[in-house]
Amino acid sequence: PTPTVIPPAIATLPVLPDANSGTVTGSIGAAGTSGSGDGVGVGLVSANGISISIDRNSTSGGDLSEAQVVMLTVSLPGAIATAGSGFSFELPPSVKALVENDLPVVSLSDGSRLPDWIRFNPVTLSFEAQAVPDGAFPLQVFISARKAKVLIVISERKE
Repeated sequence: PTPTVIPPAIATLPVLPDANSGTVTGSIGAAGTSGSGDGVGVGLVSANGISISIDRNSTSGGDLSEAQVVMLTVSLPGAIATAGSGFSFELPPSVKALVENDLPVVSLSDGSRLPDWIRFNPVTLSFEAQAVPDGAFPLQVFISARKAKVLIVISERKE
């Protein structure tokens, strides 16, 4: 079937940061509602300034028996993205729901393994980076699971 393109709707949701890591937590829903909506065009910001926006399009016109295509854009403040610094973020809840209880395969978008400075935790469904090298961004990461194919673009924003 031809992929269905859903125009993004922008929403800002309240986000509760984890006191220890600044990890984004909370619920993502369609058009700014909480819950398990489709999360199209939703943006989250963590306490440490990491922003995550979600664009999700179904490859099947809404038939959930086929894999969803999800794109996450992760924007890091320049202070976090500088060489030697680290960061962490969890996948948003609506994306976690698509890849949890699966064995997601995580790689760079070209199929190669993640660089040594960034790790994916399959238990918490989160990324953690330490000692980020110069020139590391933008970084394109791909998660493949039965219910979803997730492309994550991690980049630095100039502030």
